[in-house]
Amino acid sequence: MKSVFVIHSPIALLITKQIVKDYKLRNEDIYILTLRKFIVSEFDNVFSLPELIPSLCIFKSWIKVYNLRNRILTFLSSKQFDLYIPSSGFPIFQLLTRMESCHSYSYMEEGMVSYHSVERKNSLHISFFSRKIYLLGWLRNIFYMINFPMLGSKIYDFYECRNNKFKDFYAISELAFPDIANKKILTLPFEKCTNYKDKSRLSVIVLEAFAQANLLKLDDYLYALQKLLKYLVSKNETIVYIKFHPVHYQFEGSQNAFTELLETFSNEITVIYLKRDQTLENMAYTFKKNVCFYHIASSIGIYANICGSKSATFKKFLPVENTAFNEYLESLPRVFFEVVCEI
Repeated sequence: MKSVFVIHSPIALLITKQIVKDYKLRNEDIYILTLRKFIVSEFDNVFSLPELIPSLCIFKSWIKVYNLRNRILTFLSSKQFDLYIPSSGFPIFQLLTRMESCHSYSYMEEGMVSYHSVERKNSLHISFFSRKIYLLGWLRNIFYMINFPMLGSKIYDFYECRNNKFKDFYAISELAFPDIANKKILTLPFEKCTNYKDKSRLSVIVLEAFAQANLLKLDDYLYALQKLLKYLVSKNETIVYIKFHPVHYQFEGSQNAFTELLETFSNEITVIYLKRDQTLENMAYTFKKNVCFYHIASSIGIYANICGSKSATFKKFLPVENTAFNEYLESLPRVFFEVVCEI
């Protein structure tokens, strides 16, 4: 039986590797599907998935799904597989779970959403597509179903546990999926880092994709980042590590606004850009209390706590109240606010 993992983030890659290790899966049976142009070099069989985005030309969407299904089947040699995915809340995951060759599917922990209860996350996912204007939410759902009738409704459980194909939840912490009693707890998947000279004090700024998700205006995010940099200067920080979000690698120019702002502090702070494949969780695991992660609302806050590191949110530096972003913050799992401190 083939094992198929969908990976689009560093934490998903770490957890995939740990499932393979803990359950002694054979390398020749492992197939990796990636999203967001995420790069995986640790496995031999890797296929990059395109995003399924609704189109005004519905026939193009139908053809795209048909062709993608055939390409995946060719990649997998049309054989049955056990599937490991972060959720069922998006079209590409729904396509995979509905394939006849999918024998079973399981959910892997991946970031912040995994620290909600399953029931809570399902309700949040449904409200996301119908919030504010009820009619508009349903019109969007109808548009989606016309584009992808073979996948079902867009208003779809983030975690679909009632399907006969559903098998397990995999997590690295008892705090994840808090309402699932029989989840599979993995060995901590983090690895030691060795390529840092100064290990006594590391400050890492985690850049997020809230502007790309239309939750914040880019100018507001940059304003908060500028205030954070001034704060770090006032604390005599002279070296800062920068980590871009995977989304910032998808679109040309996404990093420019950040690098231009950081350049204005070049006389006061030495900026070191972390490589795309550098995993923040590994840094937290390696340096413990000697590293602090600065972010607005990133899952690294939870993983830093698991590893014994520090993290702080700089959301107070945002210039104005933002209703959409406040709703997002209110939707975060409670454990985030319990383990992340404010600057």
